Amino acid sequence: MLILAVFASYRLAAMVAREEGPYGVFLKLRTFGGSYDYDEQGNITSLLGRGLACPLCVGVYWACLCACAVTWRTVAGDFLILWMGIAGAQALLTELVAHDGVRRV
Repeated sequence: MLILAVFASYRLAAMVAREEGPYGVFLKLRTFGGSYDYDEQGNITSLLGRGLACPLCVGVYWACLCACAVTWRTVAGDFLILWMGIAGAQALLTELVAHDGVRRV
């Protein structure tokens, strides 16, 4: 279950920080948080915007929730970890192997 939780937090962080999401929900979240507001040096101006644009930052919060789901197990939590864990493993494999068969690391 722990390995699935790692993959789940990876997948959830990537979705929030990089992807548009269903109906543009993650794009709207990042826009609302200020992830696309830059200063003269090209830095994101808001603290929330920087956090939402960073997959490592978002991953910390998802990892906390996944750790809670592993520690205090419920059927819903187990299902979410399983679902997102499988999706995370698939997404990582897709990133590692390009469509032309060349490995990207």
